[in-house]
Amino acid sequence: GNWGSSQCTASFIASVQDSAGVECSILFPLCGASSDMYHAWKAGCNVVGVEMVREAIDTFWNKLHETGSEIIEVNECQVFVAASGSVPETKPNLEIWKCDFFQFPSTY
Repeated sequence: GNWGSSQCTASFIASVQDSAGVECSILFPLCGASSDMYHAWKAGCNVVGVEMVREAIDTFWNKLHETGSEIIEVNECQVFVAASGSVPETKPNLEIWKCDFFQFPSTY
């Protein structure tokens, strides 16, 4: 399926770049395989996506040639996290939660 555009809008990229040097966290509900998540992560933001469809999550991780993912079980959710061995320790978090949005923890 088509789970997200491979292009980001110029206004989104400008907004993320404007946040350089400031702690930035972005939640992407119903994220699909959005390239926006990747660009925000590369710009230094902590990125959390929430998606119910495993195919969309796999499509997103397959687009990333520089990192794989580790899967962590949290309650009724699977959390796909950028593999720690392939990302510098100073890199912000990149994770996608596979679950119903209403199961996603409100602490985020």
